[in-house]
Amino acid sequence: MISVLLSLVALVLFIKEKEYKNFKLSAIHPADLSLVLFNIVIVLSVLFGPMETINWKATLNILKISIWYWALKYLILRYYSIESFKKGLPLWSALVLTIAVYTIVQFFTGLDLAKTPSRAVAYGQFFRPVGFFSMALTQAYNLSQGAILLLPFAFLEKKKSLSFFYSFCFFVASVAVVLTLSRGAWASFFLSLSLLIWLVGSKKQKAFSYLALFAGLTLMATNSSIQGKIMDLFNPEEASQSYRLTLWQAYFEMYKDHWLLGTGWRHSELFLPQYLHKIGEPDFEFLSHAHSNYVQIIASLGSLGFLSFLTFVLLRLQMAYELIRSSAHTLFMPLGAGFLGVQLVFHLGGLTEATLLDSEVTHMLFFQYAILGAIHKWRYNIRGDLS
Repeated sequence: MISVLLSLVALVLFIKEKEYKNFKLSAIHPADLSLVLFNIVIVLSVLFGPMETINWKATLNILKISIWYWALKYLILRYYSIESFKKGLPLWSALVLTIAVYTIVQFFTGLDLAKTPSRAVAYGQFFRPVGFFSMALTQAYNLSQGAILLLPFAFLEKKKSLSFFYSFCFFVASVAVVLTLSRGAWASFFLSLSLLIWLVGSKKQKAFSYLALFAGLTLMATNSSIQGKIMDLFNPEEASQSYRLTLWQAYFEMYKDHWLLGTGWRHSELFLPQYLHKIGEPDFEFLSHAHSNYVQIIASLGSLGFLSFLTFVLLRLQMAYELIRSSAHTLFMPLGAGFLGVQLVFHLGGLTEATLLDSEVTHMLFFQYAILGAIHKWRYNIRGDLS
């Protein structure tokens, strides 16, 4: 609801201030053009796909989020500056800390402040925390994206009090991510974390951080619920693993039959039963999305959709990397590193979970994309490359 209202506010301002007169197609960043292309392929996939009846509500969800991204970027450029993010970071940290503490409390008690009975599902002696969402995975990926942005500032902030505060908030949030009992989120978060430590930490910070990371994970593994999740990784009969392999096989067969534009965005699930029958799994009951962004996209949007998505992903990663290498402003390096970590969490997690279909997680990513896009434009303005 907030994203729709903000989009309307941006549109009214854009028209009222006659900003459209200054609009130049040549000024659009290639990353934004790739997002336009991705949305075009989504529409084409349903218009020319095998479905007779189109679910436009599901189809246009990414378009709605994309419009919100452009609206938010416009509002940020209009009302904020690069210094605004330095002033706002303590508030962001406090918010991450509050959500992390709530997650930890919910793990031990099952307390749900939004719903009765609690949506936190019992797991052994404890609960899988969902925060204010309906699924633990949503909570895990949103908290991961919010937390990892703090790590470069914990390393690079010159004020010791602020550096300690960012470090403390990040540590508590890391504990909370583990307690969501979401293995895909664990893997994406700690792989991204390891890369950021290597990227921005000094020699002493790297040594201490890797040692603390190893000690923390070892300590967490003593919890019975976490032990169960870890041991399931080595069990080939464990439901989530066997389900994924079957789904991936069926969706890949779908791609082979519809290799150019796929079966249509969010329509691939409707074709799943016939392809399960095709691979010899007619009694498979877990009818679901592909549980992987990449498998989902290649089946739903075909080769064109996969290439447009990959282009969009790589260009955004490049934007973050360019900020890391920029010396035009002291905030560019930590913000670039943080936004690189945010994207890695989302895309690495997308290997085993369709994070792109979770609108709460996708809104979080595109919210930070908007900030990244605005900061990237400010970078060029500071360097004098753009007027």
